[in-house]
Amino acid sequence: MPETISIRPATIEDLEPVLGLMIAQNMADYDSPMISRVRLRQIWESPKFNLVSDTWLVSTHDGRVIAYADVQRESDTQIHTSVFVAADQSGKGIERRLLQLVEARVATGPVDEVVVSTRISDRNAAGISLLEQAGYSLDLSFLVM
Repeated sequence: MPETISIRPATIEDLEPVLGLMIAQNMADYDSPMISRVRLRQIWESPKFNLVSDTWLVSTHDGRVIAYADVQRESDTQIHTSVFVAADQSGKGIERRLLQLVEARVATGPVDEVVVSTRISDRNAAGISLLEQAGYSLDLSFLVM
């Protein structure tokens, strides 16, 4: 992982750069944005979501947002995670570090067994490989229309 980056919780002021990162990855993976400014704000302002403990924002020394991850607790046993990394930063260990942070946060839940889900495109071979190396497997697939 590059030494000149920092990882911190996202703040509401980060909404636009995080949204831009998400949309860029959505366009590469699905040819369509899968999130809107309104939806991201709804997630961040949900009573089930805590920006301080449920998000990680990765930025360069000059403040450029290059990655973001979050954990969304749907219930005590259902958790959805998201990881987004700028295309020019992929493969530098950022994805692996964010996965570790996500897993550590999931482990703080009130029950021992949970279902963790994420959405990943079949175009994202590196991301699929990382998840498989970490012990995850494909359980459900769907077409995006």
